[in-house]
Amino acid sequence: MAGPGLGENSPPSVDPPGPGLGGAGATGAGPNGPSIRLTAKAVVVRDGALLLVEYRCPGDTGHFSLPGGRTRPGESLAEALARKVREETCLEVRVGPLFLVVEYVPDRHGQVHGPLHRVQLLFRCTALDTGQEPRMPDTHEPGQYAVHWMPLTELPRIRLQPAVAEPLCEALAGPGGRDLLAW
Repeated sequence: MAGPGLGENSPPSVDPPGPGLGGAGATGAGPNGPSIRLTAKAVVVRDGALLLVEYRCPGDTGHFSLPGGRTRPGESLAEALARKVREETCLEVRVGPLFLVVEYVPDRHGQVHGPLHRVQLLFRCTALDTGQEPRMPDTHEPGQYAVHWMPLTELPRIRLQPAVAEPLCEALAGPGGRDLLAW
């Protein structure tokens, strides 16, 4: 799904957050109600495998996540995504079109991932240097354990957070896909 201004030649941008929109990773409630955490995630596919970051945290059995994260003040979604992919995987990417939107509404999901409303924008990305291999950075996020090329056929069997393996595989397999899906 690519909208106006979201093609490869015109990277997306984000307007400054308004009240309650939760810019730059806000938490808690804004003056107009609960905040929404907005993040950008990369969908990088090579030879039938998806680039994933593995996390192992104390008290957690481990999980995988698409590389990406929150914006910094003054940073566009495309800039934030390219930076986060580089920080988490040491891979330089070109941010392409918006691919999927993932929404987690706490009250609709028993607050299994906490009380914060979250929206993830998943963008198709490609490596700038096809010979470059992703790797663990020298300085990494707490809990980050490894970087993997995970075969798409394995996605239904791993703990991918958010739990989007099925719709992600459907969207990658065909021209359709879903515009909005629940976490």
